Amino acid sequence: MRIRTDSAENGGGVSALAGLEKIRDLLGQPGKVVRLVGLSGVGKTRFVQALFDPAVGAGNLDPSLAIYADMADTPDPQPIALTSNLAARRTRAILVIDNCPQELHRRLSELVRTAGSTISVITIEYDIREDEPEGTEVFALEPSSPDLAQKLVSRRFASLSDVDAQTISEFSGGNARIALALAATVGKNESLAGLTDDGLFRRLFQQRHEHDSELLLVAQACAPPRRTF
Repeated sequence: MRIRTDSAENGGGVSALAGLEKIRDLLGQPGKVVRLVGLSGVGKTRFVQALFDPAVGAGNLDPSLAIYADMADTPDPQPIALTSNLAARRTRAILVIDNCPQELHRRLSELVRTAGSTISVITIEYDIREDEPEGTEVFALEPSSPDLAQKLVSRRFASLSDVDAQTISEFSGGNARIALALAATVGKNESLAGLTDDGLFRRLFQQRHEHDSELLLVAQACAPPRRTF
């Protein structure tokens, strides 16, 4: 797993541990704003948890400062109201906002970056527009290598042949969630040999359910274009 950031001196890519330490340094300072992006299943939320874990690297962030909210759960209070309240009370906090849309990130950034701020924030989302938010350090979490994905599915699904495990890992592009989901569709004494990428996609999409042409069209329409960070 690697982290990409345009501000890195080495061309944009650093190890996960180096990226973690960089983000810790930023969030340890009030008034700093970080945006973590990446495809679903690459481990963004778990990576953020590691920022506060003393067992991972050195100089972990203080867990007592963390306030987590997932926008998919419709949190109450909403992040804007919470941030305003914390700022008014001069309370030191590190906000973690999962599934955070671009507009909410922008508004949080404006609140957090005010003079004398006591708050730092990291927002998490699957993707980001080309226009990077002002005053934000953007980090992109990339999938694991196909080799690691192959080892993972081979360990979880011992009945898989080496050829099928390799096929799954290459198709997933190193995305562990996709690799595990596809591996779960393979029954005993069954093989993926001979399936095209289209066949593998349909197998992954259907998950052993009946084919639904209408649902497939909806998924294709909703799928975002692939971006390169």
